[in-house]
Amino acid sequence: MNGRKNEFWRLFGCGQHYLILLFCLLLPAILPCQVSATPFYVDGVVHVHAVQAPDSIYRSTGILPQTTLSDFATVQGPVNNVAISQYYADLSTGRLGAQASATNGPFTYPNGYVIWYGACASTLIEMYDTLHFTVPAGTYDQGVNVVAQGWVDGGLSRMGDYGGTAIASFGADFGSGIGSNYSFNKRIDRNNGETGWSISDNYALSSTLVSPGSTLSSDQTFSRSIRLYFGLPTILTASTEDNVLPTGSSFANADFFNTAGISSIVTPSGVTWTSASGVFLSQATPVPVPSSLLLLCEGILGTAGLLKKFQYSV
Repeated sequence: MNGRKNEFWRLFGCGQHYLILLFCLLLPAILPCQVSATPFYVDGVVHVHAVQAPDSIYRSTGILPQTTLSDFATVQGPVNNVAISQYYADLSTGRLGAQASATNGPFTYPNGYVIWYGACASTLIEMYDTLHFTVPAGTYDQGVNVVAQGWVDGGLSRMGDYGGTAIASFGADFGSGIGSNYSFNKRIDRNNGETGWSISDNYALSSTLVSPGSTLSSDQTFSRSIRLYFGLPTILTASTEDNVLPTGSSFANADFFNTAGISSIVTPSGVTWTSASGVFLSQATPVPVPSSLLLLCEGILGTAGLLKKFQYSV
């Protein structure tokens, strides 16, 4: 029995996997806090680990003035314990996606003793641009508001009575103020008993450029940042645990690879916009928008009488 215990701890590296899992969960907190003056960027992280695999993989791009980015990483342990991490983002289409998945696998000794090797994957992707809106001179009794329409689709899944944890977070910000952000954080694991969760949602982010009752004596330009991310503040994570139970098989998947993004920028008539990247939404494809969301946008933009003069521009 003592020999078997020694072999157990030798294979598991004295709890190495649990340290890796903790690293996955705390990664956003320990990454250097980067504050960039870059008016647009895309940055991402992939991290995968499988117990007894030759190597773990960790890659971080940092904040760079680029408009598109993608990465994929996978490792496989000796018994098909596999971790996968991938992401993509493209400012020209307004889309981004991310996935992290992990599967453990059994190692069986000749005497029938089974050890399940775990795996862990984590992903982070963020894209950012600065939009410049030009508002013509005039008096604006109702003010001037602009709206960013977006969507998110994806879900979490897990399998196994022992282990299997999937965590996701997503956010979209359009400037600051009431109605300018959308976010969610979700976790499923054996403790809460959930085996699956999904979301298919549309959102409208509002930003006020000119306050009601204001008069502009000349054309003016107003800048607003727009940011979308998977993995902040809780990184997109899937993990399975090491264990010695006969029913220790487990799987976890956080899949938002297809997809999320901004589909359009809605502006009042006469208001035009450009982006710091020069490409934001230049190759956007239409995403079906429920009528309820269109009504919300109309309510944000102004009164029914003024809406007749509004146009949609992308």
